[in-house]
Amino acid sequence: MPTMSFVRKRRWARPTQRVNDVAMEIEFKNQTVALLFAKYPTPGAVMTRLCPPLSPEAAARVQRACMRHIWSELTAGDWCLPILVGSPDDALGRFPSLLNPDTTGDAPVFCWPQGDGDLGERLVRASKLAFDGGARAVVFLGVDSPMQDWDVIRGLSGQLTNADVAIGPCADGGYYFLATRRHIPKLFAGVDWGTPRVFEQTCDIAERLNLSVWRAESGYDIDRVEDLHRALGDLEPDSELARTIREVLAKSNQITTKDPA
Repeated sequence: MPTMSFVRKRRWARPTQRVNDVAMEIEFKNQTVALLFAKYPTPGAVMTRLCPPLSPEAAARVQRACMRHIWSELTAGDWCLPILVGSPDDALGRFPSLLNPDTTGDAPVFCWPQGDGDLGERLVRASKLAFDGGARAVVFLGVDSPMQDWDVIRGLSGQLTNADVAIGPCADGGYYFLATRRHIPKLFAGVDWGTPRVFEQTCDIAERLNLSVWRAESGYDIDRVEDLHRALGDLEPDSELARTIREVLAKSNQITTKDPA
């Protein structure tokens, strides 16, 4: 885990009005900070595009497994300092045990509240907190894209030595990661979030701001049952996420003969 220093020990931020206190409590010492944006896996509130054929409870199981899968990648090695940027704000206290059930370990789970506003406003707020804390680079991630080239993600700080922005386009028109080497609030303004225009609009904004952009290969989100089947071909068969996907597909009668056993 990267080096950190603390003014007061606390494992997560609680109410929204304490966000600025949390930023002062963590000094990033020129580290890469990975911000994982996630909703708490409440049935009916997450991965709703999978329902039907999945039940809300099954979709929440998939979302939880995606979150844990990504967190395990972020905490493998010391390439970044990961922070969970969670929603709703009053659920932050429940994220640490969900992400790190081994409470006997001494590696804390740091959480920030997403707060109010559209996604752009929330990204800007978290970006400012990270860069104000001394981050060298910030990587923004969501929980619905766990199947990505993690070697690429771990190497983003190197890409950002020659580019202002690094971005991974998604098949649905969004992006599965975005990374910057400085706080650029205008990069997130005027974007039609949740539409197929997000990636294109973000690149257009970067061009207008005279920002250099490095683009990764296209990836995909888990939005449909077809994406779950595709993910099974990209995951290690014995991983927690792969096991969870197979179980929920089987219970929903969505397993095909093409899926790994």
